[in-house]
Amino acid sequence: MNPPRVNADRLLRSMAAMSAIGATSKGGVHRLTLSDADREARNLLVAWLRETGLRVRIDTFGNIFGRLEGSDATAPIVLTGSHLDTQPFGGRFDGAYGVLAALEAVRCLAERPAYPRRSVEVVAWTNEEGSRFQPTLLGSGVYTGHLDATAMYGATDVSGCTFRDELARIGFLGEAPCRADPIHRYFELHIEQGPVLDREGIPIGIVTGLVGLEWFEATFRGQANHSGTTPMEGRRNALLGAAEVITAVDRIPSQLDAEYAVATVGHLRVEPNSINIVPGVVHLTLDVRATDTDNLRSAAVLAARAVQDAARRHHLGVDYRKVASSEPQVFDAGCIALVERAVEALDVPFRRMVSGAAHDANNLNRICPTSMIFVPSVGGISHNEAEYTSDKDLTLGAEVLLGVITLAAEEEAGR
Repeated sequence: MNPPRVNADRLLRSMAAMSAIGATSKGGVHRLTLSDADREARNLLVAWLRETGLRVRIDTFGNIFGRLEGSDATAPIVLTGSHLDTQPFGGRFDGAYGVLAALEAVRCLAERPAYPRRSVEVVAWTNEEGSRFQPTLLGSGVYTGHLDATAMYGATDVSGCTFRDELARIGFLGEAPCRADPIHRYFELHIEQGPVLDREGIPIGIVTGLVGLEWFEATFRGQANHSGTTPMEGRRNALLGAAEVITAVDRIPSQLDAEYAVATVGHLRVEPNSINIVPGVVHLTLDVRATDTDNLRSAAVLAARAVQDAARRHHLGVDYRKVASSEPQVFDAGCIALVERAVEALDVPFRRMVSGAAHDANNLNRICPTSMIFVPSVGGISHNEAEYTSDKDLTLGAEVLLGVITLAAEEEAGR
C-alpha cells in the first residue's frame, strides 16, 4: 500500500502566505502574541480552516481549533498542531510550520471519499513563545489545567497591557471553554531548532521526550557612582557580579554527568547603563536544562550558588527567584511506535532524539498520549531570521504527520 502524500505546492503556498504576515527585511518574521500581525495570521488560519469544511471554535484563551468530524463522534479525538506566534525578529518555520502541516494533512483527509473513524483537530496554541507575555506555553497550559486561568488573564507585557485585554482587542477572546476534550493522541510537528539532524543528514527525528528546564531571574544591587572619581578598591559594581555569574553558568553543564545539559544567561539589563557610571543594578536571567531530574536539580543548585557567591565576593545585595520550571518528560511509547510506522512506510532514514526546547507538547503530555516529529534546521539556527528548512524536508515532515494521524484516527478504542 502506498503511503499517503500531501499536496506539496499547497503546503508551501500556505507557508509563504503565513510568512508574509509580520515579515522582516532579513527574511524572518516578527509576529508577537496578540499583536496586530498575530491577529492577521489568526484570521488567515481561521479562513483556511473554514474553507476546508472544518468546524472552527476559539476558546477563552484564543486557542484556535478546526475539527474534521470522524464517523464516530463519541471517540476521543486525534489532535495535532503548534503555534503561530514568533520570537522578536524570529524565523518563518518555528511553530507556524506545525500548524500549517497539520492543516495540510487534514485537508488531505477531507478530500478523501470517507472520513476517518476518529475526529481530527488542528490546533494553533496561544502564546507558546512567551516573548511578550509570561509564562511560555500559556494557552496550552490553561487548556490542560497546568496554569491558572485568572492569573494568566492578568499577565502583562512591558507596556502594562494585560493578556486578557489584548486578546479582546484583536478579537480572539473566544467563547468556547478553555479545557481539554477527551484526546486519543496528540502529535506535534516542528523544526528541530538544533543541529543534529542537519549535521547527520537525517531527514526525520522521532522525539522520545523533552528536557526539563528551570528559569530564574537575579537582580544584583550595588552602588552607582562616578567611574572616574571612584577608586577601584571599595567599588560595589553590580556588573562584575553579573559577569562572574555568566561565566559560572557557562561551566555548569561540564560539572554534570548528564546525557544532555545546557545553561545560559540570555538577558542582561544594566542600570544606569552609562559610560561613566559604575553599574549600580543589574538584572539577568538564567536558563538551565537537562534530560533527567537529578541533573536538572543539580544545575539549579549550581546556578543559585554562583549567584550567591558573586554577591558575597562583590558586596552586593541580590534578589533571586524562579520564574518557570518544567520537569523532563518521556513521550508515549504507542505514539512513538505510530510515528515510526509512518516513517518506515515512506522508507526514509530517521533517528530517535530528545528535544532540548520546550513545546506545547510539554503540557499535552500531562493529559494524553503525546509525541513529536522533527525536521532538520539548516545549521541548527532558530529563534533567528536566518532560520531555514528546505521545501523537501517540509514536505516530508508533513507526509509523516499525515501518515501518523491517519493511523491514529483509525485506531479502535483501547489502543
